[in-house]
Amino acid sequence: MPAAAEILLRLVGILYLLAGAALMRHLVMDHILDQALSGLTLKPIPIRDRIRRWLLGSTSIALGMGGAALMVLNIWAVPLFLFVAADQTIFFLWARKAFPPEAAATGSRKGLNASLFYGGVTVLVCWLGWAGHLHPWLDPLALFVPLAAIAILFGIGRHFFWRARRVDAWDVPEPPPPDPLARPRAVALAPAWGGRLLVDADRDDWLDYDLFVPPELSARIYLWGEVFHAGDDEDSREFWAQFSDKDHEAAHRMEGKAIVAELKLIFGEDETFGPNYPDDVRYHRETH
Repeated sequence: MPAAAEILLRLVGILYLLAGAALMRHLVMDHILDQALSGLTLKPIPIRDRIRRWLLGSTSIALGMGGAALMVLNIWAVPLFLFVAADQTIFFLWARKAFPPEAAATGSRKGLNASLFYGGVTVLVCWLGWAGHLHPWLDPLALFVPLAAIAILFGIGRHFFWRARRVDAWDVPEPPPPDPLARPRAVALAPAWGGRLLVDADRDDWLDYDLFVPPELSARIYLWGEVFHAGDDEDSREFWAQFSDKDHEAAHRMEGKAIVAELKLIFGEDETFGPNYPDDVRYHRETH
C-alpha cells in the first residue's frame, strides 16, 4: 500500500476516534441535563430517551474503537466498522417510530451525510481487510483498540452513572437562627418602636447589649433610652422622643454621642453608628 494512502487512512482513523469521544461527551451532557430536570420536576426520564442514549452510547464506543483500529491499520477495524453501520441502521429505523415525524426527519437529515461518508469508509475498510492490507488480529499495536474503549468509557462515559438526588421541598432544612451570644460585627445606637436601643447593624435587629458592653455603659444606655416612647398601635408604630425642654434635649444628644464614643472603643470606629433620633420630638407632656 502506498505510504500516502496509509497516512490518509490513519488520519481518518484518528478522526473517527475523536468522533467517538465527542459523541460520548454529547450523550453524557444530555444525560446530566435530563437527570437534573428529572430531579427538579420529579418526573422520570422517558424510556425512549434512555433507549436512544444506550444505542448511541454503544455506537460511540465502537466508533472510537474502530477509529483506533484503523489508525494502526489493524483487521479489528472491519468488524467494528460493520457493527457501527448496523447499529446506526437499527437506530434510524427505531427513531422513525419512537420520535415524532418532525424530530425524526430532522435527525435523519443531519445524520445522512455523515452516514453516507461512513458507509463509504466501511466499504473501503472491508476491502482492505479482504485484500490483506491490514495487520493481523494479534498485532501488538492492536492494544490501542481496547485502550480507546477504556478511555472513552471510563474517561467520559462514567458520568452516565451520575444520579441527581431528589429532595422533597419539605425536607429542606431551614437555616439556623442567628446566635444571640455571637458578638456583632457592627452596631448602631438607633432606638425604634418595640423598645430596642442598640441594634446589630448587619441584621437591623434588636441586640441584648448587656452581653457585650460593661455594666456601667449598659446602665448609661438604659437611662439614655428613657426619653423614647412608643404608641400601642402596631400598625402605625408611633414613636417619639420627649424632653422637658431644649436644654434637656441638647444634654441628651451630647450623652448619646458620648455613649457612641464608648461603643467605638469596643466595636471599632468604622463599625459603630449613631446616635439616631426620631423625627418626632416633643417637650413637656405634649401629646397628639
